[in-house]
Amino acid sequence: MSEREPDSLDRLPRGKDCRKNAASIAAPAPRGVARRYVLTQFGALGTHLLIALPGRTETGGVTPGIVMAKTPRPLTLDDALALQRSPAVRRIAPLVVGTGEVRYQALRREATILGTTAEMREVRHLDLAQGQFLPADDPRSARAFVVLGAKVARELFGGENPLCARLRVAGERYRVIGVMERKGQVLGFDLDDAVYVPVGRALELLPLAALRNE
Repeated sequence: MSEREPDSLDRLPRGKDCRKNAASIAAPAPRGVARRYVLTQFGALGTHLLIALPGRTETGGVTPGIVMAKTPRPLTLDDALALQRSPAVRRIAPLVVGTGEVRYQALRREATILGTTAEMREVRHLDLAQGQFLPADDPRSARAFVVLGAKVARELFGGENPLCARLRVAGERYRVIGVMERKGQVLGFDLDDAVYVPVGRALELLPLAALRNE
């Protein structure tokens, strides 16, 4: 790569067409604790993971007050489905990332909203504490199910069992079908402070968010 990549590859898209995992990133090898931290963080992404992000069709220079480049072309669900036809791709998990209010009865809080599909669990090696992950519905017409990160479940439900409860995500009603095991932060991104909803519904909830494929 001719340009240095940002430190966090797992946040909102920032313009690169695609990025591979740690095996493809050239950087000076840190030592001691820092080295173990970097290896642990990138290892959590998997060893055969490719992340496709919306990219610009043309790059350009920067002058004061002006960024000379074309507008990024957004990825679509059709792009994701097209990638599934490649024999080189074992799994694909479209992902939409945004934030919104999650409300259960009188309790409410802001959380990260992750719109994805059933494949995300295998792609990102996610484990469940209760219930199930998103089912393999048609991404364009998926049911209104939500899976809670461990921190969100604890703060909204306390010791109550959240399975089958109805709550609102960004104003829309969802039924809780699962709770994730504690995962902690991956490259600075707290998966425990997130909720997972079907990708097609997330595109409606978060119209300004960009789709990426993993």
